[in-house]
Amino acid sequence: MSMSKLSNSMSVSKILHVFPVILLLFACSRIDESELDAKWAEPDQQSWNAVLTMTQGETLSARVYAGRMKQFNQTGEVYIGDSMRVDFYNQQGFHTSFLIADSGIINEKKQNLIAIGNVEFRSDSGYVMFTDKLFWQNDSNIVYTDGDIELFSETDTLYGTGFTSDVRLENWTIDKPKGSTTRDYDVQRRSDSQ
Repeated sequence: MSMSKLSNSMSVSKILHVFPVILLLFACSRIDESELDAKWAEPDQQSWNAVLTMTQGETLSARVYAGRMKQFNQTGEVYIGDSMRVDFYNQQGFHTSFLIADSGIINEKKQNLIAIGNVEFRSDSGYVMFTDKLFWQNDSNIVYTDGDIELFSETDTLYGTGFTSDVRLENWTIDKPKGSTTRDYDVQRRSDSQ
């Protein structure tokens, strides 16, 4: 038998042995995805064009408008799809900002929120911030992300990775900023040992 025929038969043999393993792995991953789809498909409650009010004690902190909500009692989570808008309020009940996103997740016990996909966060004072995912902690009224952000105002055009702010977008930090601003600011450098 020539070397090229031997080589070809070995290659075919290897493919025939590896193919079932690949097929098995693919089939298992499809089963996991279908189980996940089935779990998501069976919420305890489902609503369309729904409004969810979130509070800190007796004080309104946010109002969530959702194209579609799926509530899961066992996990205490509400999944939001088909677009969402969240209006934020200060301790006196005045509107401070809002965000829009493709979808989100709410933890009902802590009343925290994750906005996911094409997140646009706007303050009533004129700031606008864009990111892919934004977390909101109801108890501290803080928004944050570890992802990339774009922040704009009349005097600022800033980009960066990592962002933390109050919901008024008045006291914010960008971990790795770049861009331009006409405001005075303090630069705080982190030491390499931290």
